[in-house]
Amino acid sequence: MKQNQIHLRKRRLESNKKFLEMLYTNPFVNANRWFDRKYDLHIEREIDADMTLDKFLTIMDKSFFIALQVASPIPTLIRYCASGKYNAAERFAWFECEATNNNYKRLREIFEQAYHQDIESIKSREL
Repeated sequence: MKQNQIHLRKRRLESNKKFLEMLYTNPFVNANRWFDRKYDLHIEREIDADMTLDKFLTIMDKSFFIALQVASPIPTLIRYCASGKYNAAERFAWFECEATNNNYKRLREIFEQAYHQDIESIKSREL
């Protein structure tokens, strides 16, 4: 497993949406998926109980920040976050799972399906 932090914002929007959809719908071991939001004047985020994957994919656009962390900076976790402004709130989609070989193999497969690139070919960011 190659440790990396990958920023996906500059990738094609359709590919980013496909990747998020596959993260949320594929069976990863011990995975957590959730949506939350933060309004402009509030300091803390709150769970966004009304948000669904379909709604999030609808509001997601090229301005959204998207990051994938593979065993970095936390060696035991694979984490993903997409966030962007919608209706006066910052909206977040989160995915987190253990950085096991099986989870990494599944992640690698869906990354290649969405982006047509092997995740191993991406240069590691300076941490």
